Order: sequence, then C-alpha cells, then structure tokens
Amino acid sequence: MTGRISPAICRLDRLSNLIIADWKQISGPIPSCITSLASLRILDLVGNRLSGPLPADLGKLSHLTVLNVADNQISAQIPKSITQISGLMHLNLASNQISGDIPSDFGNLKMLSRALLGRNQISGKIPPSISYMNRLADLDLAENQLWGSIPAFFGSMPVLSSLYLDSNRLSGLIPPEILGSKGLGILNLSRNELTGPIADVFTSRTYFTALDLSYNKLTGDVPKTLSKATFVGHLDISHNHLCGRIPAGSPFDHLEAASFANNQISAQIPKSITQISGLMHLNLASNQISGDIPSDFGNLKMLSRALLGRNQISGKIPPSISYMNRLADLDLAENQLWGSIPAFFGSMPVLSSLYLDSNRLSGLIPPEILGSKGLGILNLSRNELTGPIADVFTSRTYFTALDLSYNKLTGDVPKTLSKATFVGHLDISHNHLCGRIPAGSPFDHLEAASFASNDCLCGWPLQACRS
Repeated sequence: MTGRISPAICRLDRLSNLIIADWKQISGPIPSCITSLASLRILDLVGNRLSGPLPADLGKLSHLTVLNVADNQISAQIPKSITQISGLMHLNLASNQISGDIPSDFGNLKMLSRALLGRNQISGKIPPSISYMNRLADLDLAENQLWGSIPAFFGSMPVLSSLYLDSNRLSGLIPPEILGSKGLGILNLSRNELTGPIADVFTSRTYFTALDLSYNKLTGDVPKTLSKATFVGHLDISHNHLCGRIPAGSPFDHLEAASFANNQISAQIPKSITQISGLMHLNLASNQISGDIPSDFGNLKMLSRALLGRNQISGKIPPSISYMNRLADLDLAENQLWGSIPAFFGSMPVLSSLYLDSNRLSGLIPPEILGSKGLGILNLSRNELTGPIADVFTSRTYFTALDLSYNKLTGDVPKTLSKATFVGHLDISHNHLCGRIPAGSPFDHLEAASFASNDCLCGWPLQACRS
C-alpha cells in the first residue's frame, strides 16, 4: 500500500481506532485535522514513511490512550500540548527524527506506563517532572542527545522496571538510588560520559535481567556486593577504567552473559566463576588478569564464547575445556600460556574460532586441529611452535583465516592446502619453511607477505624456483 493519509479521514467523527501500521510506503504528513477526531482512543501509525511534525494541537485528543508513530520520519519537537492528554497510557515516538527538549511538564502524563522516545535527536536535560509518573514502567530515551546528570528519582519510581538511557551525553555519577533499586529489572546506561565509582549497594533484593554500564569513564573497584544480587542475567561493565578483582565468593547463580573487558581488572579469575552453570558468554579480555585459568573451567558447559585475550594469564590450557561442547569462540591470545596445544580442539563439535596467538606455546601443531571440519578461524601466530605443518587438509577444510606466522615451523608448505574448499587469509611467514609453494588456489590470490621470511621457499608469489 502506498500513498498518503487523506484529510478526508477526519470526517469520520466517531472513529475510535485508527491503525495504519507497518504499511511501509505511507508517506507525507499526519493531517493536522486528525485532532478533530474527539472519540479517537488509539492512533497507531507505526512503520511507515510519515514525515513532518506531529500536529501542534495533539492535546485535543483527550480520549487518546495509545499513540504510536514509531519507525517513521517524524521531525520537529514533541508538541507541548501532548502533556494535556491525561489518559494516555502508551506513547511510542521511537526511531524518528524528533529534536528539541522533552516538554518540561511531561510528568503530567500520570497514566503513562510506557514512554518510548529512543533513537531520535532529542536534546536537553531529563525533566524533573518525570518523577511524578507513578505508573511509568518502561522508559526508553536511548540514542538521543540528552545531557546533564541522571536524576536519582528513577530509583524510587514505584513501578519502573526498564530504563534505557544509553547512547546519550549524560555525565556525572551513577546515582546509588538507581543501582540499589528493588524494582528495576533492566538498566542500560552505556555509551555516555559517566564518571566515578559504581556504588557498592547491591543486595539480595537486587534483580537485574540486564545491567549495562559499558563504554563510560567509570573508575574504582568492581563492586563486591554484585555477587549478593538475587539475580543478574546480563552484566556488561566493559570499556571503563575499573580496577580491582572480579568478585569472588557466591557466584551469580543466574548469570548468562558477563563482560568485564577493557578495564584494569587484576588478580586471578575466581574459581567460583566455574559454578555459574548457565553462563553462555564470558568476556574478560584486555585487562591485567594473571594466574592460571581455573582447572575446572570446563564446568561451564553452556558457554559459547570465552574471550580471555590480552591479559597476563599463565600456565597450561586446562584439559577440562574439552568438555565444553557448546563453545564456539575461544580467545586466549596475548597472554603467557605455555606448554603444548591440546589436540582436543580439533574435535570440539561447534568450535569455529580459536585464538592462541602471542603466547609461549611450544611443540607440534596437532594435525587434528588443522584437519578440523568446523574451525573457520585459527590463529597460532607468535608462539614457539616447531615441526612441520601436517598435510591433512581436505575438501572439508574451510578457513576464513589461518595464521601460523612467527613460529619455528619447518618442512614444506602442505600440498593438500590446495584441496581446501576455502582459505581466505593465510599467513605462514616468519618460520623456517622450505621448498616450492604449491600452485593453484588458495595460493594464487595470496601476496608475498604471506610467505615472507622463511628459509628457502620459492614459487609464486615469491621468486621462481631453480630447476
């Protein structure tokens, strides 16, 4: 369906529900005469290409309970008259081009339970009048241009359960009242300019299905009381300036995903982390974590992503990892791991990416890994690996990236690499390989840098071999 909303619709003076949702091609402005439909209760125009401002006298729709114009191209400011619609319960203006401030008396909408204003160009401060909205359960102001501090009153709003303030320009401290709220289940304050510590105010009444404080400028220790929370499903405090330890002791029993990445967290990985049986995603990358990986790390049988790279982790790779049948992505790069690479990586059923580069691993590369049918990314570069590259590649080999550079590998370039279904990026430079580079795919699309600094390799793309 294409076209515009005809002003003729305004003749339907008894119309109570106007729903033109997800037609995609309805364009043009919302007819200003629509505010003459005194009986209108539901106005749902979501998912079209409507443009221009909302009618200035929208407040005339005194019986309106639902206003949904999300996913359009509505511009200009939120009309101040909207705050006169005393019975409005659901307001969705998300994903438009609305600018300007939120009306100062927005809190007059005391019946409102959902206010979704995210993904616009709204600016200014969060109006204090919102504190009067005692029925507000869901507030989304994400991806706007709001500035100033986060009001503490959000922590005492009686039924507020989800608060999205991410991707704005908010600054200052995170109010302890919000973090200690008994009712908030989803709190996203990520991608702002928040500073200071995360208040250590979590208790047995804390129940967050999702808590995201990532991409700010937070400092201080990771709060120890986080482990006292009754429930934390998804936790992301990555990309801050946090230090100290990951809380030990009682685990987050219900934690499904946790990211502490890109901070200054130190000490060892607490052994208690292996008791979080439902953990599916763990990101500890780019910190200062030291010590061994817990020996029973393999107890995390639901884990699909384990990102521990760019730390100071030492010791051997624990054998228990072989039990992790759902592990798809493992990153242990840029640590101080030593010992041999376990062959079991080649038989892990869904492992698709394995980063072990920049460690102190030694010995042979297990043929089981090179011949794996599931691995798509394998990076073993910058270790102390020796011996030949096993000639075990087949038509089931599919590497988007295979990097064995900067080791002490010897022997020929495996001829069976030409049988691989796909090898997107190959780097075997800076080893002690010798002999003729096989002809054909994947070698014919590679550059000389992929083979540089070996003992005596020849053939395309290097110098020709002597007969």
